[in-house]
Amino acid sequence: MTIESTSQPAPETPNKQGFSFLALLSTLTGALSYLLIPFSIFGNLKSWLSIILFFICSPASALIAIITGHRSHRQIKHSNGLLSGLKFSNAGLIMGYVFFALSILTIVLIILITGNLIQGVSNLITSLGIN
Repeated sequence: MTIESTSQPAPETPNKQGFSFLALLSTLTGALSYLLIPFSIFGNLKSWLSIILFFICSPASALIAIITGHRSHRQIKHSNGLLSGLKFSNAGLIMGYVFFALSILTIVLIILITGNLIQGVSNLITSLGIN
């Protein structure tokens, strides 16, 4: 009597597919940087709170989106397919960089408009002969 041993391959354990928390954080903080602007401008907030939201919290949120977006890119790349969330990471990066580009453009426009306004008032004063 011979007993045949049938060797069956061990069942493969499925790859655990995880999601990068940093990618999600990048997307949420990128969106938050834009959502804070209407609250700071149109909200019934005290003036100091509006200034803090507009000039500190929105840029800080965009900066967090950029930092976490780059870190999640690196994390996903080095995970060898175990982590997902690259699209969320890209969305956070895009929102963060676009926020900073628009901020710089706005600052340049404000400086140009203010400079032209001061020059126009100066020309008006000299043309009227007021010293």
